Formats: sequence, structure tokens, C-alpha cells
Amino acid sequence: MRITKKLAGAVAVSAVVALGAGTAFAYWTSSGTGAGTGSVGTNVAFQVAGDLTTPLVLDAEQSWTVTVTNPASFAQTLSTLTVDFEPSDADCNKAWFTLTQPTVSPIDIAAGASQGYTAKLVLNNEAVNQDACKNNSIDFTYTAG
Repeated sequence: MRITKKLAGAVAVSAVVALGAGTAFAYWTSSGTGAGTGSVGTNVAFQVAGDLTTPLVLDAEQSWTVTVTNPASFAQTLSTLTVDFEPSDADCNKAWFTLTQPTVSPIDIAAGASQGYTAKLVLNNEAVNQDACKNNSIDFTYTAG
């Protein structure tokens, strides 16, 4: 009997199919659960500084830079900055001064970065003796939020 290529191929395919029919496939399914923890940080207070380096004289507006620094390791939003002051001599009337607050629009300050703002102060020339303000120091208080 002569075996042709077609017959040999058919026999080979039949053998593979027969062997494969006896092979079983199995797998396992699995599931599981887990748990973890995390935390939420909090804001870090801005650092604010600024000094009026030029002495005030009557009716001469002086400006200075108020610098807000973000000491956090992440960006924080600055929305407000207010300046308050107090003359060191109680007889130097605070009402004789005009303070112009810095203009602040909400801004993200990057970690470790600073942003400068301009404040202005003038000692108005009033129709009264203002000698109590001479050689007086002025203490500034800054609030950033």
C-alpha cells in the first residue's frame, strides 16, 4: 500500500486530535481582600515679613514690599493679605496715618516659593501738633490666608 502525502497528513491530524481529546485543562480562580491606611495633611502657616526702610515724613507716602513665603512642601493658595500697624508712642495718633493695603488676588504659591506685595503708608499733615510721631517706630502686623 502506497502512502501519499495527503493520507499521511490526514493521519497526523487525526492523531493530534485524538491525543488532544484526552487532555484536560484546569485552572483555579481566586479572590481576596486587603486593607490600607493613609492620612490627610494640613496647611502650613505662611511666613510674612516686610519692613518700611524709609522714615516717614509729613504727607510723603512711603511704600514697602510685604513678602509672603510658603514654607510647606506643597503649593498653597494665598487669598488675602492684610496689614495693620501701631505707632510705638500712644500719643502718635493712628488716625493721622493712611494705610493702603496690598492688592492680592488668589494665587497658588509653590512649595518654598515667595511672592511680594506692595503696601503704602503716609503720615498725613494734620492741623494739630504731631511731634509725638517724631522719631517714633511703627510696628506692623501681617495676616495672610
